[in-house]
Amino acid sequence: MSWESVSYWIEHHPGLASWVQAVGSVAAILVAIYIASGQTRKAGRDKREQDRVVLEGLIVMAERAGHAVKRLYEQTSPNIRSAEDMSYVQASYQAFLSINMLNLPTIAIFTEVMKVRNNLEVALQQAELTHQYVEKASQDNAHGMVNASALLIAGAILNLKLLRSD
Repeated sequence: MSWESVSYWIEHHPGLASWVQAVGSVAAILVAIYIASGQTRKAGRDKREQDRVVLEGLIVMAERAGHAVKRLYEQTSPNIRSAEDMSYVQASYQAFLSINMLNLPTIAIFTEVMKVRNNLEVALQQAELTHQYVEKASQDNAHGMVNASALLIAGAILNLKLLRSD
């Protein structure tokens, strides 16, 4: 088939140009939709990966904070004060205070991070009170609250780890 015969056939079918234009327009729209949906899928994958990295970072921070509070409990008593361990818990607390809570990926993560943050604060306060109280029962109660904070932080860590599979 030569170009002359194709040209002859096109010239004798006047509606062909509008059909070609219509098919081309539909094809262009379909290609645009495909490209846009691909960009949306990529943005979704990128967001999920970013959320995963945030969650993993928070888990590591929480584990370190939990370790610090547990060590604070073990290394302090009404008669013994560990400035090093207090500093370590204080540093963990400051790290959690620096987290922009409104930018956390989910309310579940927000809740667990708040548990860690609050229990770091409680541990610091109660460790200080352990040394300020004069009465032995009050000292023991305050010291026990440091341990309770460590346990609550451990629970928050487990809950954060459970969020990995969601």
